[in-house]
Amino acid sequence: MEQLETSKKLLAEIDNLCISEPSRSKFYKKIARKIKADAAFLERHKAKAVSLGTSIESPSSNLPYITGVLSAVKESTDVQEVICELKQYNVIVDVICDGGKTWKKVIARNPQSLHLIWAGKGQYGTKDIVKKAHQYLRSAQLYRRVSPPHLSYIFCNGVTHDMAEALESLGITVFGEKVPVSQETLARLKMALSDSDSDDEDLFEKARRQPEQLNEEVTTQISQTDNLIGQLTSVPSNQKIFLDITCMLVYISHTCNGGCDYPFEDEVLLKQAQEEREGSALQRITPYFDGSRVLISCQSAVNDYRTIVRLSGGPNEQTRAAALLKLLTIVPDCVSQRFLELRPSSQIKQRSQIIFGTADKLACDILTSNIGFVRAASGQGIEIPAIIHESRALSEQKSLAKNDGA
Repeated sequence: MEQLETSKKLLAEIDNLCISEPSRSKFYKKIARKIKADAAFLERHKAKAVSLGTSIESPSSNLPYITGVLSAVKESTDVQEVICELKQYNVIVDVICDGGKTWKKVIARNPQSLHLIWAGKGQYGTKDIVKKAHQYLRSAQLYRRVSPPHLSYIFCNGVTHDMAEALESLGITVFGEKVPVSQETLARLKMALSDSDSDDEDLFEKARRQPEQLNEEVTTQISQTDNLIGQLTSVPSNQKIFLDITCMLVYISHTCNGGCDYPFEDEVLLKQAQEEREGSALQRITPYFDGSRVLISCQSAVNDYRTIVRLSGGPNEQTRAAALLKLLTIVPDCVSQRFLELRPSSQIKQRSQIIFGTADKLACDILTSNIGFVRAASGQGIEIPAIIHESRALSEQKSLAKNDGA
């Protein structure tokens, strides 16, 4: 079994490192114990297969991860601890180095699998790396409030550009090869999107890419955030409007910008094109973009809007998307207390709580097609000042693909 041979080689390497770097021997010995435990598991698996007369298939092993931790230790200076479980924060820091100033996290999973989990399409119970990163950042703040440790993520097998960008936007340093999202992964995400029910759940909920927790994800620049939120809250309601991601998609969609006559093969796009011809969704929201109002959205909505555009937007849709972002005032997620207290249901989902709850915190009317959430909130006693419009998907890629194949 190849994994057992790898274990032996790693243990031999660690023996040499303990001799050449005695000051780090306790860290190397801790890693060696992890390798031996993994090897013992592999030996038991091998013995069971032999006793049953079945083929010896390689089981899941922690060796890639342990190898990554070993490499991280070798490349670090002033190491303080290795594979350190901080129980009070419910996190495990793989390498604490630079005298405690840096925390390193090692990830050895397949980058495409990680991307699917991040997009909310992984198996139940799997952990989203970006969402977990927020917990590490909070833990670092609590661990040392003055000059908290800097967080680095090391991806042994690579990371998608989108995930790396999301982590770097949080101030995390990312190491490892950055790779594109594969066509297979894109196909799985689009299939999940097309299979979703579109009536009561907004497009953003179906294509979410960067889930974040509720009010805990507000930027650490508290004073600046409070100042911005206070200023926007004081703006009269008729001089500001909050954009749900569905509204932003309507604003840039090819269907709403001259493409509604295209004979789409996709049933959803074909139906939306017909609806746009009968009553324009774009015209419904356009009056709110006349320059008399502050256009506001929250960070979570904008993050996912960017990702949807990157994955599904055609060239003109991407150009319009960039132009729209320049018009927006983007605030950190800051959910009002009454929205935090909404009971979860098929329509009351965490992502919608973030978006609608932030609009409520800022005392804003909201442009949205997510009527399902509006009705569900009303059922729990919260009336949302929503301007409802029809939903529209990004469609330019589909029209270009058909033209290219013609």
